[in-house]
Amino acid sequence: MSVDGVVLATENDHTYNRRQRRDRRWWAIELFHRREQAGNRLLDTIMAEQVSETIKTFLRMTKEDFDYLLSLIAPKIQRLDTHMRESITTQERLMITLRFLATGETFTGLQFVFRVSKSSISLIVRDVCSVLNEQLRTYVKMPSTTQQWREISKKFEDRWNFPYAIGAIDGKNLQIRAPSHSGSEYYNYKIFFSSVLLTVVDADYSFLHANIGGNGGISDGGVFKNSSLFQRLENNSLNSTIADTIH
Repeated sequence: MSVDGVVLATENDHTYNRRQRRDRRWWAIELFHRREQAGNRLLDTIMAEQVSETIKTFLRMTKEDFDYLLSLIAPKIQRLDTHMRESITTQERLMITLRFLATGETFTGLQFVFRVSKSSISLIVRDVCSVLNEQLRTYVKMPSTTQQWREISKKFEDRWNFPYAIGAIDGKNLQIRAPSHSGSEYYNYKIFFSSVLLTVVDADYSFLHANIGGNGGISDGGVFKNSSLFQRLENNSLNSTIADTIH
């Protein structure tokens, strides 16, 4: 084939490719174009039932708590509408994230519930979680005085008949993909890779402390020993000693 023939063939290929792109009808599949008819009205439909248990089962919180949480983060997760489409609302963004956190449902599964693509959901969950962490950081804090520790201890005794307690501690294995070159470091006894969430709550189930990142392959005691909480107890930097609290 001559040089002129090669150039002509190349130009024809480019023309064909451009034609193929022009023939594309949708830049998103039609299922997601119907989001206004389904996903954005999902919460309104649930609320219309006025069944508190249904609302709480779906959101893992009351409608009042959802509205309050939305008011805290809405300005930071809001996106602008464009000429191409309307943006995913702040209500939808929070609902998608809460549903994912509450159930562990896959992004593929969630896209059919909310009519939002899984690629968009992956970005939404990451962004909303980041804002939640920023806005709610002050809600999870340890007592700063001996008197506050004593009040917690008294609640445990009065409510649960459990004296001399200043917190209930537990860990949760959160399934993850194995980090590169980690071997079996994150492989736990439940036969999956995980990172451990270690938390402490008071007598009313309110969080006092949260630590994430422990290797799933080590024991609960090992996770606790490697946590910032253990270091603070060892250094007596909680502005209180257990002995002062329980006497």
